Amino acid sequence: IQEDLAAIGKQLGTLADVSYVSMGIPDAGLDTAIIQVIPSSAPDATQTKALVQSIRDLAPSIEKKYSTPIFVTGATAVGIDISNRLSAALIPFGLIVVGLSIVLLMMVFRSVLVPIKAALGFLLSVIASFGVVVAIFQWGWLGTLLNVENPGPILSFMPILLMAVLFGLAMDYEVFLVSGMREEFVRTGDARASVSRGFANGARVVTAAALIMFFVFFAFVPEGSGTIKPIALGLAVGIAFDAFLVRMTLVPAVMTLLGRAAWWMPKWLQRLLPDMDIEGEHLREHREAVVWALAARGASISAERLVAGSAEHGVGPISIAVTPGTLVLASGDATDRRLLGATIAGRLDPVSGRLQVAGHPLPSEASRVARLVAMADIGGLERAETSVMLGELLDERVRL
Repeated sequence: IQEDLAAIGKQLGTLADVSYVSMGIPDAGLDTAIIQVIPSSAPDATQTKALVQSIRDLAPSIEKKYSTPIFVTGATAVGIDISNRLSAALIPFGLIVVGLSIVLLMMVFRSVLVPIKAALGFLLSVIASFGVVVAIFQWGWLGTLLNVENPGPILSFMPILLMAVLFGLAMDYEVFLVSGMREEFVRTGDARASVSRGFANGARVVTAAALIMFFVFFAFVPEGSGTIKPIALGLAVGIAFDAFLVRMTLVPAVMTLLGRAAWWMPKWLQRLLPDMDIEGEHLREHREAVVWALAARGASISAERLVAGSAEHGVGPISIAVTPGTLVLASGDATDRRLLGATIAGRLDPVSGRLQVAGHPLPSEASRVARLVAMADIGGLERAETSVMLGELLDERVRL
């Protein structure tokens, strides 16, 4: 056993960057032995990482020759393995984060270009933050000003941590600013004016929040530990860059240039994605409909330029006011009459116009109307009410 261990140690000593190889020390059961390999370079050096990989590449030939498996462990090897795992996960993590942010912002703002702009701004902030950290803590630029004594490789887990925190803050700032712009655009329809008003309402919040977070993180930079400094500086720079350059400068500029195109979304995507309605558009429409319905309280049913059916097959526009106790007969195509009846009964949303039944506006209170109004479909009545025969009326009464 000692001869095999000595031969293995001699073979390991021939590898590049090896400073010392200890004697093999077997355990009491003579089934496991430890050989310590000390590299010439530092633990975080590129040569040490290459040496670990060289030993692992040599393992199959040693196992075949001596019939014993070989494994590389220790703090340095474990640190290298963790770094490799995190580096491999960085790109999938970034794709998932950016992809989910685009989908969620599409749901919130009902736009395609706004989420893409927000994601590109986030990536720009991350790149700027990484660049400053590498320049100071790896290349040594301005190191004396920030008490960086020994520039070296960046912590392996810092990129993922930096991306996660900056993503949350960047999306917060984006929602603060753009939600006000969206609300103004929904209310007025003026794309350029909505940018200026929304920016004026949200800029103070973003500025205050960004300054607080910047000073909190930057406070750890001058006198923090070697592990904390690069993380704190990266977050401080990323927050300042994202808040003041991306969100406060590029966002309003791009939104102004895009105009109404900033709020474009294809109809098939609008139907596919749920509407989160953070600006309260539906609530505002409901309140206006309630006011209109209260003004028409004397009518059991009232409609104003109502179009029933669908966008492809519309029925209307119809304007009507039905007082309590009045009988209304609708003549015309049977399909049109069914669509109109289903709309008045709260089973089908109006295409456009206004409609109220018993003081309940539609479609916002369709569930209440559906509980109040009953529908009966009498088959075989494909005739106009003005040309009805007595026998048909008797037959209809019997079916009812």
